[in-house]
Amino acid sequence: MQRLVKVSGNINRKSIKKLKKGLSVTMVNIEYQKQLREVFIALEEENKTLTSEQHKLGYQQRNELISHVNSGYSNDEKLLQKKKEWEAVGIEHRTTKWIYDLMRGKRDLYGYFENPDEIVTELQNLIKQSEKKELFEIASILNHWRLKMIKG
Repeated sequence: MQRLVKVSGNINRKSIKKLKKGLSVTMVNIEYQKQLREVFIALEEENKTLTSEQHKLGYQQRNELISHVNSGYSNDEKLLQKKKEWEAVGIEHRTTKWIYDLMRGKRDLYGYFENPDEIVTELQNLIKQSEKKELFEIASILNHWRLKMIKG
């Protein structure tokens, strides 16, 4: 048997507006959480891709070193190029891994991101520090992911 519960008190237009406003704020927050979850998943996939790429480039660098030694140390340019490629992927991998770990640390038990504005603020601060130290590659990577986290 169903019981009907009578709501006591006056419900007027003002309280309905407040209720709707609260619901719309919640909907915006849910949409933002979805956006952050998509960024988090993209970071996870990017880390896997970069790990694979770094392993591949490491083997290529090793092979180039062997070739360099076998050629009588005359393949300096190729070896240097492979080393630069490996280092560039390493920087990108460490940076995206750090962002991923930051976001993972800000998740609650239910998978929602607590205080997501802190994540964006921390990224902004790191971008400024990277630019001051003239680490523009790192600043670019951080900014790329920060832009994906900004409320749309």
